Amino acid sequence: MKSKDAKKVITVRTSTFAAAGDGATAAVVVAGVAGNKVPLFINTYDMKVPSTSPAWAWGNWYQSNSYRIGGHDLADLDFATGLLQTQPHFPVMQSEFQAGWLQGADEAAPRPSDSSNTALALGELLRDGAHGFVNFPAQDTIAPHGWEAPWANWSYAWDAALTVDLRASPRYAPTRIFGDLIARYGTALARTHVAADASIIWPPSLFAPGSLSGADFSALAGATIAMQRSCNARGLSCTLVDLLADGDRALRSQPLLLPLLPSDPIMGRMQPAVVTRLAALRRAGRLVIDASSVPVSAPSRKASDVTLLLANDSSYGFIVAINPSGVRRRIGAMRVRLANRTVVVAGFDLRARGVRVIPVGISAATPAGAPVPRLGSPPPFRDPDGTTLANGRLRVVFAPFAGARVAELSDGRTNSATSIGLLRDATDPAPPASSRDYIAAYTHPFAAGTFNRPYACSRNDVLTTVRITCSYDAPDLPDGGAIFTRTLTLRGGEDELIVAEEFAPHLARSTARLESISGFAFVSGDAVLKASNEDALGILHGRQLTTLRWRRGDVARMDLRTTRGAELVTLIFARRSVEMRLGFRPVQSAAEAQRLLDANQP
Repeated sequence: MKSKDAKKVITVRTSTFAAAGDGATAAVVVAGVAGNKVPLFINTYDMKVPSTSPAWAWGNWYQSNSYRIGGHDLADLDFATGLLQTQPHFPVMQSEFQAGWLQGADEAAPRPSDSSNTALALGELLRDGAHGFVNFPAQDTIAPHGWEAPWANWSYAWDAALTVDLRASPRYAPTRIFGDLIARYGTALARTHVAADASIIWPPSLFAPGSLSGADFSALAGATIAMQRSCNARGLSCTLVDLLADGDRALRSQPLLLPLLPSDPIMGRMQPAVVTRLAALRRAGRLVIDASSVPVSAPSRKASDVTLLLANDSSYGFIVAINPSGVRRRIGAMRVRLANRTVVVAGFDLRARGVRVIPVGISAATPAGAPVPRLGSPPPFRDPDGTTLANGRLRVVFAPFAGARVAELSDGRTNSATSIGLLRDATDPAPPASSRDYIAAYTHPFAAGTFNRPYACSRNDVLTTVRITCSYDAPDLPDGGAIFTRTLTLRGGEDELIVAEEFAPHLARSTARLESISGFAFVSGDAVLKASNEDALGILHGRQLTTLRWRRGDVARMDLRTTRGAELVTLIFARRSVEMRLGFRPVQSAAEAQRLLDANQP
């Protein structure tokens, strides 16, 4: 849940540098910088021409599916941030930022991402002149019962800087180092800008509104990204500008680059006034052909992936350098021209996949940092608020207020359930997604069913037998509604949980069938075993066997699918009154596990 994310915000009266963990921070920053009458638009990918909007456009960026950030991700980040540079009166802000991706609704773990990606992406944001971003999120969290979106995972995990139990993950160190930098120099950084060697014209506003197609925008974006990469390869800092939003005075005397060739057919579609202005800039020597034509004095020349952030009054600056390669890199000495002096920055080594930020002509006291939490890995999923059934051999935890799904099936040490849950009730066929759900294809990997709905439960223990009956009257699932009833029974000394299910549609003519969805923990080396009669299934993890059994004839179809960290088991039932058994037991070998499954009794 984003409401639990850790926050760190630094606000300056005239400008802001923020590193935060909650999108709600945006409202505070907007009010502090631009007042209460400036609307905020936070998706730069839909805002193709940010400078033409009355809103303050913020961006968002997430790493692609590569394990380590490379040229593609850096180019994508530079372009996304560059679009925001075209707003002449607002600082560059990223509303959401993460060098990774979240755990999917059908996954037990987030997408793996090298922790060095965080430092590299943060360094690149600084190089692009970003004055703030939301670290989204700073902590992995678990949703309270019933508060998840119907399609969501119980766990909201990104391999964030802090684990769900507030331990430090591998991503903590680069996040903390950057946070300490902002704590020390945030006010000074907020008063800097990219010391640009040239400006790249973002072309869309040169054409009549509505005259460009999606393919045109894609072509212009590709040409602009290529020019940004060309600038960087030559050690040039090239920002994006909107020629119509920035007057000649605002553009100063920087060389201008147009990512279009005179021979490009699209040039003939430009507005006549724009053609005249470009011709005047070309005659004045302001418009150059490509990055190789940008003049740079030898003492000021930089290496690639190195940027100078210069104070707005030129009294100080910061050298920001990143090394996305896998080998150590030497950065040569540089001369930085300040308002009243020239400072020589000695050459330095930059470790593989490392970042350096060097203050020039400025110093600040090192703030006392907060205690560093102990290093930890993400713990197995646990439901601290669930209902527990346990004996000396088996421990079961389920959530009555979250679809009565099972969150823990264990011997007290190893959990076979994931945050997806076990025995989630659903119906076949699943109801269609709403016509207004425009991202359904990305958020509904399987049926939601009663995932976040409250069941009413009653308990009736007899001697060493624990029995809990739960029911839910669904008004809309399936069409016309139905009553879902399940009874969970755990007998003393046994290693199986018995789950009896009743499905009663309100409409007598309903042909809907009961469906059960389970996400079992599954990692490399685990094996899925099936009983010979196909009335049982097992997950073998080392010498531990998790079993799911059902009565012969109860199941019409079984579907299996492996995702990151999980084995998804979906049962479509042939009857409306069924029985399943969840077990957890030690075994000595795969052969023994198979014999146990084959011995399944009706």
